[in-house]
Amino acid sequence: MNQRKNLQLGLSWVGCVLLLFGLGWVVSVLRLSDVHAIIFQELTLALVFYLLNRYWVKISIHFKSDLSFRSQLITNTVTLVYILLLLTFVGQKLGQTPILKFCLYGIAAALVAFFEEYLFRGMILGGIVAQCRGKRSTAVIWAVLISSLIFSLTHMINLFHQSLAMTVTQVVGVFGLGLLLGAIYLRTRSLWWPILLHFCLDFSAFLRFGFRQGTDPTMTVGDAAIMAAVLLVIALFLLRPSKQERIMRNFT
Repeated sequence: MNQRKNLQLGLSWVGCVLLLFGLGWVVSVLRLSDVHAIIFQELTLALVFYLLNRYWVKISIHFKSDLSFRSQLITNTVTLVYILLLLTFVGQKLGQTPILKFCLYGIAAALVAFFEEYLFRGMILGGIVAQCRGKRSTAVIWAVLISSLIFSLTHMINLFHQSLAMTVTQVVGVFGLGLLLGAIYLRTRSLWWPILLHFCLDFSAFLRFGFRQGTDPTMTVGDAAIMAAVLLVIALFLLRPSKQERIMRNFT
């Protein structure tokens, strides 16, 4: 059973990469603008993988947490501080960006956040953890590491429209982000929290750099590595041994 589920998850990831290439070709044929291309691509991906999971892979995706809202807020203390800082920046951009463009960026960021969290945290991370029944509790850490690596490597596809240095920087930074998002999902048992953080990050990035830039052009691989290390520490704290048994119960 585990081998079959692993195969399904692996094929889902490969299918995601292939679909990204296919949608990229469709977008070029249709000559869509960057923002419309992102909306079309992410909406298609979200629909495809929702149906794929519902009728084939069948991983339970958790949206409603069994924790009190107060406990969820405490778990997300660092995340909420960061989100508030990002929203402050977004608020400043509201008066500097045409309202239609602002709304389209918001829609695009929401679709990206939903699809990527549904696939990488909901299906892949959730699917790996669901198979950890009877294993050591530290298997949760390995599940987050593996899903984050898959998440980051998927961004190598950006080599087709940006430099190698920028892509590697993005991959390293995204790996760290995946660790935090995975830890948040496992601790809260609600995909809405990682979706919210992911949305705020992408929305602010779209407003600053547009869609083609991918990441802050002034950031180096070293900067991304430091950021990833900090996020690793936060993720390990959230997934500390005293919390792992509860996570295993919630997801297995």
